[in-house]
Amino acid sequence: SDLVYVDIYEAQRYYGQGDAVTGVELRLRNLDRAPEVAAQIERQLGGPFHTLDWAELNQNLFTALAIQKVVLGVVFTSIMVVAAFMVIATLIMVVLEKKREIAILKAMGTSDFDILTIFGIQGVIVGFIGTLVALAVGAGIILYLDKLRFALDPKVYLIDHLPGR
Repeated sequence: SDLVYVDIYEAQRYYGQGDAVTGVELRLRNLDRAPEVAAQIERQLGGPFHTLDWAELNQNLFTALAIQKVVLGVVFTSIMVVAAFMVIATLIMVVLEKKREIAILKAMGTSDFDILTIFGIQGVIVGFIGTLVALAVGAGIILYLDKLRFALDPKVYLIDHLPGR
């Protein structure tokens, strides 16, 4: 669909509709209030009139974004599973490298549970540090992206950027 700005009287003459209007566009300062304002206008006008807010006009875009969120969730879950296996593999390698030290601890009377606890604590520390680093990097990326305005082609989407919130 295309938008054309034309004098209302010329448009009425062109379409042969006499003294009638087929649509009115409103701009709001606060995009988040668009559904609420559209519903209020539709209630006040009543009858055959219908309103569309910018989210309804761009339903395809928001559907694509919703699908993208699901796919990103699957990807991030896969990344976390791989990271967990990497921590486990690292711990297995540490245990294999520390066979001699474990044998010395066993000879000194250390129980299997205590040795397991030592390596469990090491795994928790490695996982905790990795999680903290990942959270810090992720928070930095989120703060950076929050400052960006994702530009959209207004000829396609009727809006020039995605709102931040």
